[in-house]
Amino acid sequence: MHSIEKPVLHTIVIQKSKFIAYLFPIFEKKEIELYIHQIRQKEKDASHVCYAYRFDNLEKCTDDKEPSGTAGMPILNVIKQKDLHNVLCVVVRYFGGIKLGVGGLYRAYTCAIKEAILKSSIVSLIKGYKIQIIFSYVHMKDIDTILFNVDITQKDFKDNITYTFLISEEKYSCLKEKLLYYVDKLIVMDSLLLKDK
Repeated sequence: MHSIEKPVLHTIVIQKSKFIAYLFPIFEKKEIELYIHQIRQKEKDASHVCYAYRFDNLEKCTDDKEPSGTAGMPILNVIKQKDLHNVLCVVVRYFGGIKLGVGGLYRAYTCAIKEAILKSSIVSLIKGYKIQIIFSYVHMKDIDTILFNVDITQKDFKDNITYTFLISEEKYSCLKEKLLYYVDKLIVMDSLLLKDK
């Protein structure tokens, strides 16, 4: 399985219509609506904001008032052909005054997203987890040593210390016993796909 390393923006013009393709790697489901909302705000004058995404086992696409099957489905088809996961692809269209017809629209949206993917860096994905651990201050040095090469996304220092981190399935199976020795609580918050480093 693959995804893209970072967001990509690519614009093409076909028969005076401008197609702006946005690609985003997605790590949490809530990011999808957030990115779509941001693009709708940024591209307020656009004729259409069409998109497709694949996240975990979810797939969705929308034509946003383009003829049925001419925008969202071609975007989703390209994502699937390229075996991309955890990715959101949004294509914004500014109508240029010339109707492209059903076949022309299908080809235009396909072309916009294919070219955007060509500009992106593709990364492999591996299974992993989002984990939270709670432990006392006396074990901070031990925990930091165990999690030396782990992506800690959040640290909270209150009565106890709470770390939230992303870890591959393989690395977690190696570190789990060591962590359990020092932590008061270990919570597997989510299963997800991570970039293979």
